[in-house]
Amino acid sequence: MADPASLLGAAVRAACLAKAPRRTVQAVAAAVTAVLVKQEQDTAVARPGTEPRVTVGVPGTVVGACETQVLVDQLREARRAKRQRKRQRRRERAQAAVAPSTCSDAKAVTLTADHSKRVGQRGFSTWEEAYNATGMPAKTGDIQ
Repeated sequence: MADPASLLGAAVRAACLAKAPRRTVQAVAAAVTAVLVKQEQDTAVARPGTEPRVTVGVPGTVVGACETQVLVDQLREARRAKRQRKRQRRRERAQAAVAPSTCSDAKAVTLTADHSKRVGQRGFSTWEEAYNATGMPAKTGDIQ
């Protein structure tokens, strides 16, 4: 029997070359994987007393079935840590975006003070009075 990984790769490659949609390619991959897993289970049942074995990362490294759970737990823990680091980076970026820098604070204060001074010089106490005195509509719905 051919190598299961090469069979799966050939099936996916053929689906991609046929310009199949992504979901169809995924379905082909799932179907081929299911058939190969079923065949492996059948051969494992045919040879009683053998422990199922899985190859890990480095070619030639073989790990027993009881050790695979440890590897799965390690993988889950690594993914969980990666998600937490990503969330923390997002929080830090969001806080940095919300927290104004000292330069923009000074600019905002200057603009606000300057604007209120100009409004007060024209005899208005607030910018709203000045805006309403221009005769412009307050909302886009007020335009006739």
